[in-house]
Parts: sequence; C-alpha cells; structure tokens
Amino acid sequence: MSAAEDLYRAAYDVIEDTETPPSGGGRPEDRLRRYAAFALAGTVGFGVDAGLLLVLNTLLGVDPALARIVSLVLAVSATFLINRRYTFAAEGGDAASIGRDYVRYWLVAGAMAFANYLVFVLIVVALPALPPVLALCVASAVAMVFSYVGYERFAFARGPLTPGR
Repeated sequence: MSAAEDLYRAAYDVIEDTETPPSGGGRPEDRLRRYAAFALAGTVGFGVDAGLLLVLNTLLGVDPALARIVSLVLAVSATFLINRRYTFAAEGGDAASIGRDYVRYWLVAGAMAFANYLVFVLIVVALPALPPVLALCVASAVAMVFSYVGYERFAFARGPLTPGR
C-alpha cells in the first residue's frame, strides 16, 4: 500500500469514527459560554500567533510569510488545548481519543490556516506598506467565522458523521 493510500485510510477512519459534538445544542447560556470560551481560545491563539510573528519578523528578521507558518503551527496547538478542555468539554479520554481529536482539529485548522494564510499573503502583496500584523488581524477574523462550526461538528464530534450535521 502506498503512503497516499495509508494517509487516505487514516483520514477515512478518523471521519468514520465521529459522533455528535459533546457541546451540541443545549441551553442558550451553555452556547454563550462555549462562544466565550472559543473567543478566549482564539484570543490566546491570536496572541501566540501575533507575538511570534512580531518576534520572528521584527526582532529576528525572518520573512513574514515564513514567520507566519511557524506562528500558526504553535497558535493552533495552543487553541486545541483550550478548545478541547473548555469550549467543547472533551475532557479526559485515552491517548487514542485525544490523538483522534487532535488529527480532526488539525484537519479543520489546516483548512482554516490555509484560508487564513492565503488572505494574509494576498493582503501583504496587495498592500506592501501595511504592517504584517494588520494583515494578520484581517486574515484571522475571516478564518474565525468558519472555525467554530468545523471544530464543533467535526473535530470534537463523536461517532459517525451524518449528512446535515
């Protein structure tokens, strides 16, 4: 079996082993708490992302596009930890369960990071005088809109995915 087939099978296994999100539905105050926790996780992630971008680009002279890749990877890992524990209440679990959540999270985050990075680069290229951190703000806002649903409905879901969820 080729590496591509192995990767496909692993992704398929992750998708097939998906259930309803632990946070799904609930009272309005529960949803509000989740939105607040998601906003806090995003704020922390943004701080990690922007802080590392500034340090790498401004202090160390790393190209902003390369610096952003490093800052995104670390920011996504930070938000995974916060969102898993506080936003979507996916506490505990064995290493396989945590690993499955992390893979799913990265699938969503990867799509969002690509969109985020694409918007960032387009802004940096179109407006070279604009500080990279401002481009980061716009790109992050665009990606945030789609992230919540992806994390709730896929990354921290349990059991098989069904259409319409």
